[in-house]
Amino acid sequence: MNVLKELIEKDLLDSGAKALCVGEGSASAVLALRDLGFTNALGVNRHPLFSLMRKTFVYELGFKDNSFDFVFSRALDSVSVPALLVREIERVLRPGGTGALL
Repeated sequence: MNVLKELIEKDLLDSGAKALCVGEGSASAVLALRDLGFTNALGVNRHPLFSLMRKTFVYELGFKDNSFDFVFSRALDSVSVPALLVREIERVLRPGGTGALL
């Protein structure tokens, strides 16, 4: 909640943003956003999948490119390859959007 309030105070986030919360704790982050007046916030708690075809872990969020104004995640320490999750978050974050990864 403190991170969200700080982003709002610094004009990096407004309640009209389309927001996505990713990973463990995403449900509580969505509730915090809604308490702050965000009406368009959703969360996904996806775990990496191992793709036999690609022979690698796949972190796919299932959203189109540039879909969100704000993406929040506290999952970086719980995934085996954080860079892949960051890349996927960057893909769904619109240009000029705000990402907060803890």
